[in-house]
Amino acid sequence: MKRTIYAVVAILISVLIALNVAACKKKGRYDDLKEYLEDLIAANEEYLQAVERAGSATEMVKAINEMTDKSADLAKRAEKIKKQYPNLTEISKNPPPELKGEYARLNALAERLLGITGKMMKYMMDPAVMEATQKMAEQSRKTGVFQ
Repeated sequence: MKRTIYAVVAILISVLIALNVAACKKKGRYDDLKEYLEDLIAANEEYLQAVERAGSATEMVKAINEMTDKSADLAKRAEKIKKQYPNLTEISKNPPPELKGEYARLNALAERLLGITGKMMKYMMDPAVMEATQKMAEQSRKTGVFQ
């Protein structure tokens, strides 16, 4: 009986310590920026995959429109990030250690985008693709966190 009580007390103490450690976990200085960058990276990766898979102008329009929709949310968040980090340009040029991975991934995505430009050009003269691209360009200006 005493062993059972000791075991229960030991488990409760362990759980309380674990909860305390979790509750006291220090928030990182750039956690919100990192979360935004991860979402931006994910959206761009999905877009690039959709563009790479596109086998018709219709599929290209769908890829572009989906990215434009995601950009609307990202644009709202970008404004908050810009206000919170007035030195964002400097951060992007010389990222702190906790953001180096995200900025490296963004740079890799930019290179990948250049690599698929030919595929995009194949459909650029299609009126629906032109219209979707124009809408995306307008939305991208709003999302421009790195400007």
